[in-house]
Amino acid sequence: MSNAQQTPLVELLDRVPQGAVFLETESNVPFPASTSHPVGRLCHEASARIKELEAQTEALRRALHEIAEEWAGSECGVPVYAQEAYAIGLAKRMYQLAVEGLKGQS
Repeated sequence: MSNAQQTPLVELLDRVPQGAVFLETESNVPFPASTSHPVGRLCHEASARIKELEAQTEALRRALHEIAEEWAGSECGVPVYAQEAYAIGLAKRMYQLAVEGLKGQS
């Protein structure tokens, strides 16, 4: 594998001219036919969707981080009632899910 830096997919998609069209010609039929595919428009739509999903992912990552930070800074006492024990256990499981969700997201 080379150490060369790869161009991000979104940048490559954005570089395709908006009006680019791929023209496909079928010549192995009695009456040759052609079909056009609007690859430029499709590339730009894909790029926009990727950017939207990346923004959503970042917002969710930040939310998980806030949950993990809030839990890490909190202290829970010894539960007196079963409902308290359940609530503390639930909060601990939510914290663990947030931590697991953040692994590899830095």
